[in-house]
Amino acid sequence: MDELLVKSSDIENITTKYLTFLLGEEHYAINLCFIQEIAQNIEKIIKIQNSPDYILGVIKMHDGVIPLIDLRIFYKLSIQTNQQPYVVMIININDDLYGIIVDGILDIIDINQQTLKPLNLSTIVPHYYIEGLAVIENVAFIIFNIKNFIHHEVTHIKTT
Repeated sequence: MDELLVKSSDIENITTKYLTFLLGEEHYAINLCFIQEIAQNIEKIIKIQNSPDYILGVIKMHDGVIPLIDLRIFYKLSIQTNQQPYVVMIININDDLYGIIVDGILDIIDINQQTLKPLNLSTIVPHYYIEGLAVIENVAFIIFNIKNFIHHEVTHIKTT
């Protein structure tokens, strides 16, 4: 009988692709499997009354409406009016689309899951948004858990 043998060295070499982006001066990374597309020209934002300030409203896209979330406002970062135009990552979570505003897109990188450093940030920010820290070529990337962020901060808007 043939058996599938997995060596521990194979498990240690498992990498995941991440899209890296900027929020202010900080480098972040999000699992590439959630990225549907990158949009740069958002024409009209439809405001939604009584929504949190970081939810700018909704945009018409792909024959539907997509909530538009500004992570810069969520993290209370200063937004420069003379800054380059923002970028919108269109995120797909369980076939629901969300637009996430960031300062810029950097690159796609591979991160070995064994190299992620856990962060104890529960007293500073909700820990379920941050999976850890990865240092690649002397650059620290905060691994952002977009699925948990959407679940805890946005889906209540869609269901009310």
